[in-house]
Amino acid sequence: MLITETSLLGLAVGLGILAMVSRNGSTDPISHAIGLLQKGTTAERRHAAEVLAHIGDQRAAPVLAQALRDDDTLVRQTAEQALWSVWHRSGKPEVDTLLQEGIIAMQRGALEQAVAIFTELIALAPTFAEGYNKRATVYYMLQEFEKSISDCDKTIELNPVHFGACTSSGRRCRRLSRR
Repeated sequence: MLITETSLLGLAVGLGILAMVSRNGSTDPISHAIGLLQKGTTAERRHAAEVLAHIGDQRAAPVLAQALRDDDTLVRQTAEQALWSVWHRSGKPEVDTLLQEGIIAMQRGALEQAVAIFTELIALAPTFAEGYNKRATVYYMLQEFEKSISDCDKTIELNPVHFGACTSSGRRCRRLSRR
């Protein structure tokens, strides 16, 4: 069996989660990590952000967004990575699978296929902001700026702390005004 750096990191994070939960008697590691990110020491905040990057769900997003203003650089950087990870988790395996299929289609340059996949995802999970965000990206790549801006707006409506959609929407508006 090949042990990789990634598998060791996953094991370390998993053990850290178990230690964190058993130490405090909490049965919900996500809620506990959220609490530590809000009120822990620097080391605890760093660890909590790392844990949330691996297992966090949408409940963690507002606190991770606040952590982007943390005094500690590593907490801020890890919180940003954790936000992207959390935003890619819908809580529904079939939706997450479609998201990954759409991303792969984008990476292959199969943009029309990616639009179709993200549209299917949105029909299945209309409150999952990342479906709109990814489709907005594909529309931008297709130079369909109005559709891209519309999907960015929907992303922000569903997830007001989605800084990726906020900045992308501004760029797309600027690009549209130059036409």
